[in-house]
Amino acid sequence: YLNSGSDPLEVDAKFWELRDSIVQCELLMLRLLHFRVSFIHPHKVSDSEPSPCPSNLKEHVGLRAPIVKPP
Repeated sequence: YLNSGSDPLEVDAKFWELRDSIVQCELLMLRLLHFRVSFIHPHKVSDSEPSPCPSNLKEHVGLRAPIVKPP
């Protein structure tokens, strides 16, 4: 950690703005350096197909690794 003595960063709108701007800068640099940043995924996923995940997977994963969504 860069500053281990400080409080954790608040996960608010400002956090998501900073995150998005960093991601956009990273993508720009990759494209300028001619990295291939998009590809055709070999597996087609459709909403009409049944989900391979059990219905209670979210409960088990949520206990160990909560998913934070932007506001």
